[in-house]
Amino acid sequence: MCGIAGIYKLDGSLVNERDLHVMTDIISYRGPDGFGYWYNDNKSLGLGHRRLSIIDLSDAGHQPMTYMGLTITFNGEIYNYLEIKNQLLAKGYQFKTESDTEVLLAAYHHKGKNCLNDLDGMFAFAIWDEKNNELFCARDRFGEKPFYYYYDHSKFIFGSEIKQMIAAGINKETNSETLYNYCTTNSLTHPSDIKQTFYKNIFLLPHSHHLSIKNNNPICVERYWNIDYKYQNNDVSFKNATQTFNELLYKSITRRLRSDVAIGTSLSGGLDSTTIASYICSVTPSKSYLNTFTASFVGFEKDETKFISIFKNRYPNIKDYYVSPTDEDLINDLDKFLFHHDEPLDSTSMYAQYKVMQLAKKNHVTVLLDGQGSDEFMGGYNQFWPVRLREMFAKRDKNYLNEKNVIKDLIGFEQNIGLNLSLMLRYPALHKSVSSIKNKFSGNSAAVIENPLQNDFYNPAVSVEKNHVNWSSLNAVLYHSVFSDGLQNLLRYADRNSMANSLEVRLPFLYHKLVEFVFSLPSHYKMNDGWSKFLLRNAQTNTLPEEICWRKEKVGYATPQSYWMQNKKIVELKNERKLALEQLHMFDKKYIDNIDNWKLLNLYALLK
Repeated sequence: MCGIAGIYKLDGSLVNERDLHVMTDIISYRGPDGFGYWYNDNKSLGLGHRRLSIIDLSDAGHQPMTYMGLTITFNGEIYNYLEIKNQLLAKGYQFKTESDTEVLLAAYHHKGKNCLNDLDGMFAFAIWDEKNNELFCARDRFGEKPFYYYYDHSKFIFGSEIKQMIAAGINKETNSETLYNYCTTNSLTHPSDIKQTFYKNIFLLPHSHHLSIKNNNPICVERYWNIDYKYQNNDVSFKNATQTFNELLYKSITRRLRSDVAIGTSLSGGLDSTTIASYICSVTPSKSYLNTFTASFVGFEKDETKFISIFKNRYPNIKDYYVSPTDEDLINDLDKFLFHHDEPLDSTSMYAQYKVMQLAKKNHVTVLLDGQGSDEFMGGYNQFWPVRLREMFAKRDKNYLNEKNVIKDLIGFEQNIGLNLSLMLRYPALHKSVSSIKNKFSGNSAAVIENPLQNDFYNPAVSVEKNHVNWSSLNAVLYHSVFSDGLQNLLRYADRNSMANSLEVRLPFLYHKLVEFVFSLPSHYKMNDGWSKFLLRNAQTNTLPEEICWRKEKVGYATPQSYWMQNKKIVELKNERKLALEQLHMFDKKYIDNIDNWKLLNLYALLK
């Protein structure tokens, strides 16, 4: 787990070593255990690396690493590197290290870009092929590890974070479409072009894509993996599906426990994190303890500490640690916290995650397993229920009326079944009309949310295109949630929060074979009889306490944000930063007057 950097001068000029050093140094927290630089023979290409040692802690694992004419700068983990290594040994390859980096290089030497199909891991890397004069870059299937880049006719610059591009001299200019999307929907994912970021001309290599530049030709970006969400295996029984699910999850967790440093897990008390913790406990020697880390808010109605106590009664080999972030902590950490994220955040929940990861690192744990990802492909959010009902109605499912009645209280059925506002708001072009309907529901028929940006800053005529999604297909919406919006935001937050604390986070639910399998199952295996994540609950029903396994409420990293925002110092900060934003002349003044404190604090930090 590391940070990467690179400069490729396409016009053949020399790389400015200072620029590469600055790009690498500015993310030193991503890799405090070592650093390195490498240049090709004519110094038109430079690669930089910051190392967080996880596998093979010796100097042999140092990067950039060269192997058989290939040189790599690599961020991530290849969890099945031992299996791949054995296959390569059988092919005659030899290894000098115990690292997954060398295995990745050998795999690329053996299969080229097709090696990506064999990888179970999270990764962002760049490989220079001296023989073919080609730079090859790739990102993992789900986008757990970031890869940002800038490209023009004379140079290609890449790194793990946006701030590296700016440090290398790229102008910090706000992307008006992304800003508009954030102001209206709280999302930073561009509805029709996920490579767009908060800044113009700085792009994100999309998940499950690779990029190559050969002989100074234009960059070529291609997708190497996808899921056919339309395919459904209606022949598999629920019993067999549950067994296969458990086997795949067990394999995923076992691989993600491979490490030469201490491992723990974040524990919220919810279904996903306790599932991960229970699996780890089942393979941990009885005399060993699993270190768990939790954000606790005593007295807060959504505090989940009581569920962790219930879990500990069944699994006593838990050594639990707690952190209780406060509004004062947020004020003290605010600028540093926002610095690490480069782009806005939608809530203070991500600050709670940041403090949990900070707590783990303070207690000498360098790797955390986390439960993210399950909600997005197994239907874990209430907003998916209207879609599930539409699908049932369209298919004339005999259980439609029963399901409708079961979930009526759960999702406020009477108001939301005909219009899933949270999903429709993904479309800025529909923003005004949807807001009108939303305000009618709330009893405020006179209010309509207007475009918050000045007319000369954002032109509705060039509004982002509608991202076509079949809102009557559960799998289509889950696919959108995983690959186009919801999960992409969460993965970005998790990477920044973990790396800010020199810590690696691993996500067992995002094993591609597991996700492919769940997508192939009928919808009623995922959402059934009022229960989200139906398959997971049944898979864990004999493992987890009933109070956890069959909980209805969905909490996540909930914080007392509304209380925090009333803090006198935060109100003062809001007033100061409100004036600063007005001086930028980007926003309609009426919007600034009504913007919530958290969003204002984010925008000030990133637009100043």
